[in-house]
Amino acid sequence: MCTRSATTWSQQADLKAFNAEANDQFGKSVAIAGDSMVVGANFDYSATGINGNQSNNAAENAGAAYVFTVDGVNARSLDIDGNGEQDALSDGILVIRYLLGLSGNALTADAVANNCKRCSHAEIESYLGNLSIYDVDATGSSNAFSVGLLILRYLCGLTGNALTDKAVESDCSRCSSNDIEDYLGEL
Repeated sequence: MCTRSATTWSQQADLKAFNAEANDQFGKSVAIAGDSMVVGANFDYSATGINGNQSNNAAENAGAAYVFTVDGVNARSLDIDGNGEQDALSDGILVIRYLLGLSGNALTADAVANNCKRCSHAEIESYLGNLSIYDVDATGSSNAFSVGLLILRYLCGLTGNALTDKAVESDCSRCSSNDIEDYLGEL
């Protein structure tokens, strides 16, 4: 997603399906209305129905539609619950639980702040599913034991080796603590 200032365009966020696979044809069709965008993936191997099990690839060529909102796309932020603060004990826990594959109440129980804007597990899952921030160490993948740990440590205020020690994958492209701090600082 891009924005324009005078004659200059700048990228604000990447839109992608969190369960993307080769030949899904993500973006084959796009519809925009107000602050929302629907992106089609004609050959997505995914569950059928609304909010189906998106890791279920049994419905061959079922197709899928992904809904993005300005709030979920432009807010490339670690403020997952939307309360205006980036906090390790709420936002960091939500990211780690999400990367571990938790959903529903297991994702949000005792983790969202009392003054949250996004409070329900459905809102949190939608927000986390629309973010493209998880590849913190630029390995091409994201898991709770590297990316999740880096995000949690960053939200705890750790820097330098305390941030990256035993959390950065060996095949990283963004490996130094300075590079990772810069990347996360932009969020």
